Amino acid sequence: MSKKFIPGKPPPEDKKHATLNFGLLLIWKLGLAFGGLALVLTVLLGMIAKHRYDYVVRLKAYAERYENVYVVSRHPDTEEEIPLKGLDSLIVWANYDRVMLAVTEEEAWLTKAGNSFFTDDALKDENRLKVIPIIFQDGAFVNENWKGFKHRVRETIEADRVVVHSTLKETSPGWYMKFSNGQTDFQWERK
Repeated sequence: MSKKFIPGKPPPEDKKHATLNFGLLLIWKLGLAFGGLALVLTVLLGMIAKHRYDYVVRLKAYAERYENVYVVSRHPDTEEEIPLKGLDSLIVWANYDRVMLAVTEEEAWLTKAGNSFFTDDALKDENRLKVIPIIFQDGAFVNENWKGFKHRVRETIEADRVVVHSTLKETSPGWYMKFSNGQTDFQWERK
């Protein structure tokens, strides 16, 4: 008996292959779905881990900071920042209209990090780490131009650093030699 071909219907012997092909296709698609899900979860977990790592690194930097933080405004029209070689690590840039918000955020980071130069109640206010806003055309500098502002920012930071470092060295010379000057060849004791 010969098998007849009916259009639109597979021959009887091909039903096994069709079922096998469907099964393989289903397994392949499920594999892609689970593989895709695994890939998405891996990327998501990687992003969370990176965010956590960045948070911990930033918190550690704020905890160890002993120099003042200078929140400097960008140019109000062009959002230009002032490149200051050697001082860039001390500056936090903020949009002209967001400087005081940035000051509050920096203070929150110092508090969250438990920075002893900021949170220690035994410190006098003049010895406490400060977050200092420097705003373009602020107060007595209402008529300054951008070039004058660049000069003022550098002068303000450099003059303030002299005071901070003089105080630190006078208050704890051993600590200052070790942590600010990087001297490791002597013993020092805390007072």
